[in-house]
Amino acid sequence: SLGAAVSYLDAEIDEFFTKDPADPPPLQMLEDLSGNRLPRAPEWELIVDAAYDWVLDSGRLSLIGRYHWQDEMFFRAQNDPDKVQESVGTLDARLTYFTGDERWRISVFGSNLTDEQAFTHLLIEAGLLGSPVNVVPNAPRTYGVEVGFRY
Repeated sequence: SLGAAVSYLDAEIDEFFTKDPADPPPLQMLEDLSGNRLPRAPEWELIVDAAYDWVLDSGRLSLIGRYHWQDEMFFRAQNDPDKVQESVGTLDARLTYFTGDERWRISVFGSNLTDEQAFTHLLIEAGLLGSPVNVVPNAPRTYGVEVGFRY
């Protein structure tokens, strides 16, 4: 089976004036964020799935793959050019063997197989001596084996 999903998000701020909380209070000035993109709102996103099952004498073998691509996104309403996640694509795969009665399964899986590096979250803390930036990276290439039993 094949599947795909495409999303388009027109997430633009119509009208908004604010002070940047990342600036120390004496330096805060009113900013016009009208026309900026909303934070964490990529314009385009694409997911493609493919799956194939083989029926065997002793059970079933299932192969599933997924590609997920996401357009660039800003982490802040200020749309800071240095606080943006560039577009990124990741590839995941899973091969699973199911016993004939499907009570047991064993899988070999891999996530982010191309080992793409990206940030999932970014937070700027307000401070008098600067604004420390805390980031959370995505998971690196991950792989493993999983065994399951259904009762």
